[in-house]
Parts: sequence; C-alpha cells; structure tokens
Amino acid sequence: MDGTETERRIALDRKHGLANYPLVVSFPVSWWYSQLVDKKGPGSHLRLVRDDVPQSFYDEVTRMVEAIEKEKKNYQWPEFLYYPVDEPGTHPAAVNFMVGASGRSSCRPASDWPGRRGPGRSARPPRCRCGA
Repeated sequence: MDGTETERRIALDRKHGLANYPLVVSFPVSWWYSQLVDKKGPGSHLRLVRDDVPQSFYDEVTRMVEAIEKEKKNYQWPEFLYYPVDEPGTHPAAVNFMVGASGRSSCRPASDWPGRRGPGRSARPPRCRCGA
C-alpha cells in the first residue's frame, strides 16, 4: 500500500468536505484468489468460486487488511469500509466466500473485523470453519 498516495487522495476528500465520512476500500482479493486458490479466478459475481477455499487464503486477506489498518493508524485516516468483492453472487459458494473474506479468517468473528458493516453486523456471526 502506498501511504503517500492514499494520503494525497484523502487530503482531496478533506478539501471537498468529505472528511467525516468513511471511505470504501478495495484491495486485490480476486487477484489473490487467482494466485492462491484457482488460476481461473473467482469469476464475475463469484460464479466460479470454489466451495473448498482454504483457510490460508482467508488468512492472507486478514494480513492485507491488518497492513492497511496499520498504515491507516500511522496517517490518522478516517474509518475504512472493506468490501472484498463488488456485487457478489448469492449462490452458496459465493455467500461462504464473502463471509470468509469479510472477516471470519483466523477465527475472528466478522463483527470484530475493522470496517465491517452491513447485514450481520449486529447479529451473532456463525462459527468459524475451524469450529472455534
């Protein structure tokens, strides 16, 4: 992550009165999926995502977010909202993928993940795949 470039963009938000709003953050989840899980990638709307995505993939997603959060703290940026995939599908494999990629990695409930909002935020999250 290029903190200097991100700071420049956030400075523009502040200049134009958007400083008090959370920022939507995307990061290369689909690219990492194609590198670590399946070379075909997850497909449009996650139509190609597999049911057996390994925990190691979700752990990598968590490490990416932790690195972003570290930079965010260093620069004192506003709240970030993390959306791993825009417009995911609703079939079971896509839903399972989004639950995993949205913060259930490393046995952390999605409600404890930074920048997690939307359906399920206040609901008790399902148990991790590891059984924790």
